[in-house]
Amino acid sequence: MGSAVMDHVDRLRAALSARYEIDREIGRGGMARVYRGHDRQHGRDVAIKVLRPELAAALGAERFLREIRIEAGLQHPHILPLYDSGRLPAEAGEGELLYYVMPLVDGETLRDRIRREKQLPLADAVRITVEVADALGYAHAHGIVHRDIKPANILLSGGHAVVADFGIACAMALAGEEALTTSGLAIGTPEYMSPEQGSGEREVDGRSDIYALGCTLFEMLAGDPPFTGRTVQNVMARHRHDPPPSLRVVRPAVPPGVEAVVERALAKVPADRFSTAAELAAALETVTSSAPQIPARPAGRGQWRVGIALATAAVTVAAGTWWLMAGRPPSTDANKVVVYPLVDRGGPGPATGAGEEVAIMIGSALEHTEPLKWIDGWTWLEPRQRADVRELSARSARTTSLAQGARYYIDGSIVRGSDSATVILRLHDNVGDSLVGQASASGRPEAVPLARLGLRAVTELLPVLVQPGRQPDAAALDALASRAPAAIANWLQGEREYRRSRFGPALDYYRRAVEEDTLLAFAALRGAEAAWWMGHEGQVDTLARLALAHASSLPPKYAELAYGLGHYLDGAADSALAHIQASIRSDSALSVGWMMLGEVYYHLFPASERPLASLAAEAFEAARRVDPGFTPPLYHLTELALRRGDLVHARQLLAEFRRAGAEVTRIDQLRLMADCAEHGSSGVEWMRGTGRNSADLLQAAKSLSAGGAYPRCAIAGFRAVLSTDSVTPNLRWGAVMGLQAMLLIGGQARGAEAVLDSAVAGGIPAANALFVVDAVAGAGLDDRADSVVRRLGRNYAGMESQLLWFLGAWAAHQGDADRLDSIVRVLDEAAAKSGDRNAHLIAQAMTARLVLLRGDTARATDLLQGLRPAAPFTALTWGFWEALGGERLALAELLHAQGRNAEALRVAEEFDRPDPVTYLLYLPASLRIRAGAARELGDEASARRYERRLEQLAAPTG
Repeated sequence: MGSAVMDHVDRLRAALSARYEIDREIGRGGMARVYRGHDRQHGRDVAIKVLRPELAAALGAERFLREIRIEAGLQHPHILPLYDSGRLPAEAGEGELLYYVMPLVDGETLRDRIRREKQLPLADAVRITVEVADALGYAHAHGIVHRDIKPANILLSGGHAVVADFGIACAMALAGEEALTTSGLAIGTPEYMSPEQGSGEREVDGRSDIYALGCTLFEMLAGDPPFTGRTVQNVMARHRHDPPPSLRVVRPAVPPGVEAVVERALAKVPADRFSTAAELAAALETVTSSAPQIPARPAGRGQWRVGIALATAAVTVAAGTWWLMAGRPPSTDANKVVVYPLVDRGGPGPATGAGEEVAIMIGSALEHTEPLKWIDGWTWLEPRQRADVRELSARSARTTSLAQGARYYIDGSIVRGSDSATVILRLHDNVGDSLVGQASASGRPEAVPLARLGLRAVTELLPVLVQPGRQPDAAALDALASRAPAAIANWLQGEREYRRSRFGPALDYYRRAVEEDTLLAFAALRGAEAAWWMGHEGQVDTLARLALAHASSLPPKYAELAYGLGHYLDGAADSALAHIQASIRSDSALSVGWMMLGEVYYHLFPASERPLASLAAEAFEAARRVDPGFTPPLYHLTELALRRGDLVHARQLLAEFRRAGAEVTRIDQLRLMADCAEHGSSGVEWMRGTGRNSADLLQAAKSLSAGGAYPRCAIAGFRAVLSTDSVTPNLRWGAVMGLQAMLLIGGQARGAEAVLDSAVAGGIPAANALFVVDAVAGAGLDDRADSVVRRLGRNYAGMESQLLWFLGAWAAHQGDADRLDSIVRVLDEAAAKSGDRNAHLIAQAMTARLVLLRGDTARATDLLQGLRPAAPFTALTWGFWEALGGERLALAELLHAQGRNAEALRVAEEFDRPDPVTYLLYLPASLRIRAGAARELGDEASARRYERRLEQLAAPTG
């Protein structure tokens, strides 16, 4: 290894030692060297890419980091996530180094596989292309073009394709051809570069990526790219002028329809290609699912039959090509099955719910049979069809199923006799528009529940649905069938209630289900989620533990959700994300997975280069997009719309939530918030007789306080909580925290002091601690804080870490480095002895404050960047120190002072989050940082917006 490489390794180790352990170089290419490393904070192996110095100079650090941050926002199962990025300062003789950090993928690149196998099996090549197209379609929808799709940028892990390096090519394009030519670099790779990109056009769109993907598919099948040459100029000339070679000359077994798809992807003019990556994937799946199997050596009289087969194939391909060119039907996934509610013939009425419950049971059986994916047909029915499923025609069922990309759908009926009932199921193939299977099961309802009859019937249909050569997972289905009938019935009713955001009734059903059968992990998992919505922490813990104990009985994607929920409840945000994202990767239409992903972004602090609120909103929107009948995301989406001042959209979401039949208390909370946002606090009857209790009022007030969106509304709401007869000590504490914080940031220090004194007199001595929290945050009341600290004394060795936080934070606030040093020593020793996560985190926080106090801003910045809040949601929301508000603000201040304004903005924006109530105290300072950073970045409009928010806090009008 040369000395230059060693220099890079040494520079990396020296600069990133606090966060990463650098092992060795594991690869290099035309743009970057790749090093194997270990993320100390999150305990995971990573790949660290360091750009070539000449490329870094051409791109510019700010441009590179901006584009990398955009890539970090792409959340898709087939896009390699980005963990981190940054720059290393310039050293003598060499410019600054730019780096970014990704997962260390256990697998190989597509380039490695092609080198090894030369030509890939058709099925593998198609699957990889479809997965890459899925990733590209997602990126293109977010306005991002990759510009360098090629086998080396496609990773193969766990049998699936993952696309890497989105941000690099985008940054290169923005750098401009002249800057890059000076460096001897080019945007893209000649063998995969579209004619327009090769001609130097900067404004290329997603169709350029489609062309590159067509080249990649050609190479997977043929063994070489479609165009090669001795020079770059020669290759690009062939891209512009030569027709692509015939795939079937090189590989005769390739179906003609596949060759037609490749040829269209490689059209010279973008308008002649597929308009979207999704169209390319759909065309490929259509022609491969219908491609005829031609015998290799027909002989004798069989040749006549082969002639007919070839003629039929020609007709099929012609029809397929016509579909591609004009009005092709949507592509379908053979693993997707829409299940519609059954018609209940002979029941007491069309809306008994029995048909829907049987459909849910059938869907669960499909979920237990990998890789089948259940799509709940009820979600996609029109209102009249939901009211009476007999209104669903066969044509409408097929059209709706095709719109969801499902190859199959199941409908059926329940036929009731005098002493028995029969469940009849029909399996339909959407592509052939035909009935391909039918099954039934009968029994006495009092002995065999209808849902169990549905399970028996669908088991007979499963062999038609599973992949060739596979059989249904009999053990999983037997486990589902062996569950107690009463448990199954309660679980199914709970599912119906949960989807409609009726969390109280849903929780009751789920609890009854697990009481009847503790092994019913589905009910325990969803019950924990319902209990979370209801704020019943004890039941959340009990049900979550039960779900985790029996996670092995769940389908893999739901087992991943169970593990993710466990980490979420522990406050381990990054671990929760890893499991939840694994669940979504296995089924991108899993609405509960997207919902849980949004909850992690909304309530916790996972590592991210993008604003967490934006990521939460995107996840909630995804949950709604894949399953419009799943209503829980509407609650948070309405909150988010209100906080950004979009009252029209908030009212629309609220109306949709109400039409879905959500709980009255949830609707009333949102209506209360919307009324106050629109009409002001004086126009709202906080205590009107609508069943409101102090918990509902506190939730509304806290949401209105987030980011200082509606100060007067929040203050009025917190006061309403304190005035209710039903207020519990915990709720009173929450209202005191919120109210005194809102008064302080509004300049009403005396009013805040009176609130705290009243709380202490009312039996909440912990309110004294808020004097210290307020003072440390710079909100005032220093004299009262000093008296509280004096009462704590200086016997540090006998104190708990939480008390030492108060003393250490106060010492830092007072500038007393010697005293803080003594506290840090005690904290380090306590953390080493106990191994307690909180003790360790407090020790780290106080160390960072001490280093900053002593003037070492570079090390303080590194230490503060390594600190992230990591505590359960309740502790983050209502705790004193867990949200690390002072540390996050100090980091934002340092980044701003160092001219790292984009990073400073990202950190300072965290103080708009809804949950850590202590973040309200830091809001004015964070807004001043944001205004300054935005102005230095040339964004005068944003700077003025932040300043207006500051004025609103000082003189609240909402």
